[in-house]
Amino acid sequence: MPWQLNPIDTTMTAILRRPKWHRLVWLLLPVLAVGVWLLAIPRPTPPLPPVVLMPVPYKIPPQKVSLPDRWIPRSWGWLWRLKQRVLGSARPIQIETSIYQLPSSSEPLAPSPALGQPILETNGLRVWLVPKTSLSGLRRVLDDTTGIGSRFSPRIVTADAIQSQLSMFGPAIPGVRGSPGISVDFLPHVRKDSTDLTAIVKLTEAVTNQPDISAPTWPAETISIRTNCEIAARLQIPKDSSVFFLETRSHRADGKRCGMIISTEPPGNGSAFRSRKVMIQK
Repeated sequence: MPWQLNPIDTTMTAILRRPKWHRLVWLLLPVLAVGVWLLAIPRPTPPLPPVVLMPVPYKIPPQKVSLPDRWIPRSWGWLWRLKQRVLGSARPIQIETSIYQLPSSSEPLAPSPALGQPILETNGLRVWLVPKTSLSGLRRVLDDTTGIGSRFSPRIVTADAIQSQLSMFGPAIPGVRGSPGISVDFLPHVRKDSTDLTAIVKLTEAVTNQPDISAPTWPAETISIRTNCEIAARLQIPKDSSVFFLETRSHRADGKRCGMIISTEPPGNGSAFRSRKVMIQK
């Protein structure tokens, strides 16, 4: 009987004759599978601090525009409506800023039990997270301290990831660069239980060194624009809280300090917002 190879021996001989790179591929496949699995697992991002102060002057970086917003022509209303039905509309948010000018001798706010300990204290600035249940009481204290209420109270209705700006300026002064007034710049990211808000607020006014205020005209060189308050910050605001900023020392000649409340709320919810006109101190 002629000698024949066993089928098992034939298979092993064929495997051993294969190129070595085949073995390398089979060794690398499990490593590649584990790498893909690790990349697919969402990594928890560390929580952001409640307040991050930005150096001033600060400008919000340009935001990336989504692919549908870049590709769909503005005149195709039907496609925009279809996109909104499929992907949903951006969640709206209402942002209110109340700015107060506080006398230099006023210190009724720091020890207030309703405020508690500030979440940030640096360079003459204190920041609190104020529960909305205590917000009306804080506003009353500020109104009584100033005697006139908030000096400015701009309100903006915008939506998630939509940058919004508002400014109110007085008339231009000949020979003086800029105009006195207020400007706010907001970029909100609306979360389930909080709002990630980048906020820039700047308040300026015209000042003069003219010794005789009864003079009919003032030379342009005696008038300048002074910044009374400028804050740039990224805030993590819980849905049941507002943010309160208070200067602990004044950098102005008149000794006055700035206090500011930033509140967020879904539009139409009037629990945290009072119907009041913008007040501009003359």
